[in-house]
Amino acid sequence: VRAGIVKNLNELDKYRWSGHGVLVRRRKRSWQDRDGALVHFGEKRQESVKRYREFVSDGFNMGKRKELTGGGLLRSAGGWESLAAMRKAKEYWRGDERILGDSEFVGNVPQEAEEEFSRKEELKRQGWDLQRLVNEVCRLLAVNLEDLQKKGRANNLSMAKWVICYLGYSQLGINGAKLARFFNTSRPSISKAIQRGEKYVKDSGLKVLS
Repeated sequence: VRAGIVKNLNELDKYRWSGHGVLVRRRKRSWQDRDGALVHFGEKRQESVKRYREFVSDGFNMGKRKELTGGGLLRSAGGWESLAAMRKAKEYWRGDERILGDSEFVGNVPQEAEEEFSRKEELKRQGWDLQRLVNEVCRLLAVNLEDLQKKGRANNLSMAKWVICYLGYSQLGINGAKLARFFNTSRPSISKAIQRGEKYVKDSGLKVLS
């Protein structure tokens, strides 16, 4: 819309070279994960599409944001002319076309990603997997292991599921599909459990993985 390729939200809904049309159910692509995005906007399919579309519409009024343009490469240099001058002076800033942000942010992301990867590998070497995580969370929260995969809303039972989903996904690299199969539930439900688990772990200070 800002580039003038389409005039408004209705035209964007139909535009084929964007994932937006799939999210609002105007186009179909078997390889695009639609539910993974829409789950952040509502539980019901129709509601989530409506809220997502409203979210995009609100963004039209924000104008052009400098930090989200330019392909993520050295945007804080002040444009390509400034960048060329810097290179002639043999002054180089760290940049990566895949990452949106200024030079400092672009420099930090690969390091943080490497630290996260190393952490997951170390936990695996220590023998942490889904089953060990389940056993430890159930022990800490006094939950019966046999009850864990049953439907229920008991406080400790729900919190145990949330914590397992959050730590399994964020610390052990267990994907949402595997967690959904383990708990016999949907991917959107797992996404919500991950969010709730993150909040619970941070608020409670619960320590599970060592």
